[in-house]
Amino acid sequence: MIHHCRICGHAGHKEIFSHPETPLFVGIIGDKTPTNLENVKLPISLLLCESCLTVQQASDAKVDALLDQIYLISQDNACSGTRTGEGEFGMQRANEFIEKTGLSTMPKRVLEIGCNEGHMLEVCERLGAESLCGIEPSVKSETRLSDKITILPGYFDGQSFPAGSFDLVFLISVFEHIPDAAEFLGNIRDVMAPGGQLALSVPNCESGLEYGNLGMPIHEHLLYFTSSSLKNVLSRCGFKVVKQEATFANLYCVAEKVDGVLEDNQAEPVRAEKFLPACETRIDITKKFAQKHQKRWGLYGACSLTANLLAWSSGIDLTNACLADADPNKWGKLVSGCELVTTKPSQAVADGVTDFMVMPFGFQEGIREHINRDYPSMEPVLLFENIAAQYATMRALNV
Repeated sequence: MIHHCRICGHAGHKEIFSHPETPLFVGIIGDKTPTNLENVKLPISLLLCESCLTVQQASDAKVDALLDQIYLISQDNACSGTRTGEGEFGMQRANEFIEKTGLSTMPKRVLEIGCNEGHMLEVCERLGAESLCGIEPSVKSETRLSDKITILPGYFDGQSFPAGSFDLVFLISVFEHIPDAAEFLGNIRDVMAPGGQLALSVPNCESGLEYGNLGMPIHEHLLYFTSSSLKNVLSRCGFKVVKQEATFANLYCVAEKVDGVLEDNQAEPVRAEKFLPACETRIDITKKFAQKHQKRWGLYGACSLTANLLAWSSGIDLTNACLADADPNKWGKLVSGCELVTTKPSQAVADGVTDFMVMPFGFQEGIREHINRDYPSMEPVLLFENIAAQYATMRALNV
């Protein structure tokens, strides 16, 4: 396999995971979904660069051609099957980001790349920013949210703005999608003022590898970061990390633009050997759950993890199963790779389904709390029971 690292350009790599038939996750299959994106399964391979130790998806020309189509139709965010930048999810995400990064006040000029509906920009306006701009490929034309907020259609590149245009740049669940990270960060540096800051979040690859997040390998995500490898790529590209926080699901980081490349930029070793056995454990847990509740049972969460688990496993009988989700946009519709039409939780309860396996990796405890509060007759079982607490302990002990 010919592959040059998306971070450092090195040709040496080690394959840490592959599967010949992984769903191309595009979210909800609707009337406007192009037929060439429906029910597609493609090979996926995760590689570990032997030089900079960044986990990344192997180069694939066919996948690259399809990704542009997915971003432009932008029906769903491939991370969860729910567009986390829209509606109430968008505001929740924006507030959580502010909390984790500690950005309680804003400079004058703010840019968000991949802004969805612009909830983060609205939060930044309330926190004092005076001139705000978002870029979003799914937007068809320039949109004004207020006198201070403008959203532009398209992709960010080095020609988008004059040098020194912004004091703060946001990348929220965007950086993992970028094919050429060094060029992209270089372009961001160019539009930042001296001493400007970059604030970003990415999925947490460390916990995903450690505990078997089957929803982590998706074609839309080209880069997979640990805390160490994220700091490494930023320092290579002229940014000094000033704050970094890891949760079970995500990494949050604030970095300052500096002159030159920082010296201490060697990433720590990646513990990738646990991923496949951990995935097999999660598949086995799901199989046993299905066998135990043969009459009527359910999966909760129409997401990439559900899609990949069903695609990578055999022997899970879905005859008496249902798939529930709290997102009303999914009700009555098929989410790519999930095999079952999504139903509203209240309908599942009315149909007599009480036993559910909770699927989404980063929202296990929150979904259980939601189910216990709103659907007390349900009996949720977490696919990753107590794993978030285990990860927090591991981080505290620096294992």
